[in-house]
Amino acid sequence: MVGEAIAMDKISVVVPLYNEEENVALCYAEISDVMRSMKCRYEIVFVDDGSRDQTISKLLAAMQGDPNVKI
Repeated sequence: MVGEAIAMDKISVVVPLYNEEENVALCYAEISDVMRSMKCRYEIVFVDDGSRDQTISKLLAAMQGDPNVKI
């Protein structure tokens, strides 16, 4: 395997969330900027672990229907 190229079909970035309403929009923006700059197929999977704040609503507002995001 040393020296061999590995073809990637899609990159998946998994982000756990718990009460991250203050950070989730910036997190989404930074990850999506990096992934778009790589010019590859990707998905960002946000996993909410029972947040009791507005994490999900803040994420939904930030991503505005981005097809590369899964919640």
